Amino acid sequence: MTLTFTKSELAKILDTLSPYFTKGCPMALRVAKSGVLDVFVTSAISGGSVLAHISCGKPEKTTSWMYVDGPTLQGLVTLADDGPISIEIGKEELTLKYAPRSTSQLRLLAGPSFENGVKFGTPSATVKGGDLNTLVSIAEAVADETRPNLHGIYIAASKKNLEAAAADGFILSFVSLKSKEDFEASGAMYAVKALGRAKRAIKAADEEDVSIGFHAGGIAFSVERGNADFIFDVPKTGGNFPDYKTVVKSVAEVMRVEVETNAFASFLKCASAIDGNVFIQAVGGFLRLMAQNQTTQERSINSIPIAEKGESVCMYYAYGRLSGAVKACASNGKIVLTFPKENKSPMLFKGDASVVAMPLVNPLEESPFKDLQPALI
Repeated sequence: MTLTFTKSELAKILDTLSPYFTKGCPMALRVAKSGVLDVFVTSAISGGSVLAHISCGKPEKTTSWMYVDGPTLQGLVTLADDGPISIEIGKEELTLKYAPRSTSQLRLLAGPSFENGVKFGTPSATVKGGDLNTLVSIAEAVADETRPNLHGIYIAASKKNLEAAAADGFILSFVSLKSKEDFEASGAMYAVKALGRAKRAIKAADEEDVSIGFHAGGIAFSVERGNADFIFDVPKTGGNFPDYKTVVKSVAEVMRVEVETNAFASFLKCASAIDGNVFIQAVGGFLRLMAQNQTTQERSINSIPIAEKGESVCMYYAYGRLSGAVKACASNGKIVLTFPKENKSPMLFKGDASVVAMPLVNPLEESPFKDLQPALI
């Protein structure tokens, strides 16, 4: 059985599969009757799986499922000369040929049949690539793998609306996304690592349509890449996510401040450098920020101009919690901070997603910005 690809075609296919190449999880492949090379890779139960259907013309014959080492195959293709590459599938070896005199052989091992074991479901709606990126941002920023009810991302779908939330007990991130088509799925928890792996494999542009479907065991995302169709599975994890909407409704919104993400991120780098907790207050047309190391008392102070002239309460955050909140809100160039009535109440951050973050107990009786010199402009 001989299949022929160009180096570019084969390299792109393996690049899409590569996030699933993990130790102890070889790549399975077969040639099907339909003239399709099927490739299946799984990264253990919580890491998700990918199934690729690659057009390879009219086959000489079909093959059963065989295992091959994916990273080794990818490395050999990377080193190959540009031009055609032939793959010969034998009983115990896969032979790779390119250029006039270049040949490499990889060992093949018999694998189980996946026809009845891979149940990805049928994608029935679409979300934008930017929406998939947002889901990963809120999940990877705050999901807590150590807590059974918070170790995944909660996702539910109804009609043309998809809702998602993730939390670590102190930060709650949530988002509502739209689809052009109707879909229905009761709320469930899904594996964060698998979702992130699917996103890295798909590499979707913000406005690209990504097909999505729900099935009994998880979520299937589907895309086309060149001469191949890929289906990425994100499994359910179990557990019951808390009623996050009740928490969201309880958040008081007193003063809203909009700042450039880059300006806020620049300050966070300073806070990281001195390993300090952070005070935040809107006052006198500026968002005042001060990071202070509790051991050395080193400080970093910054002021960002804002349109609001009023005065908010002074919030106090651990650096890690604040940076996690900023990441989880999936900023689109600007961040909207909504201050509460009291400095011991949760604060709302908003970008493409929204975040509710609990502060630390403020150790100061008055604002650290009380005596700062006001600026003329």
